[in-house]
Amino acid sequence: MNLLYAGVAALFIMATLSSPCFADQKSDALSALQKAHPKIKWQPSSVVVMDINADGVKDVAVLGYAEKSAAVGVVLGGSTKTNQIKILEFA
Repeated sequence: MNLLYAGVAALFIMATLSSPCFADQKSDALSALQKAHPKIKWQPSSVVVMDINADGVKDVAVLGYAEKSAAVGVVLGGSTKTNQIKILEFA
């Protein structure tokens, strides 16, 4: 489990390297996450655009918080299709 936490931490450390040219993809992914999981408070400042699953397509990851947990929302391919939204929750 420590490896998972290290991976999540590394993902958000890399947020500073994320290019601003993905503004539309970031906005679309954030909106999709807010609509799919409204109880989680998604943090716009944490949005990262990178190829998370190594398929050659840019994905979007966002850090969020719920009442008693933290979450990472991943929108694969930047798609807003529900089946492309994955959530990792940490209680």
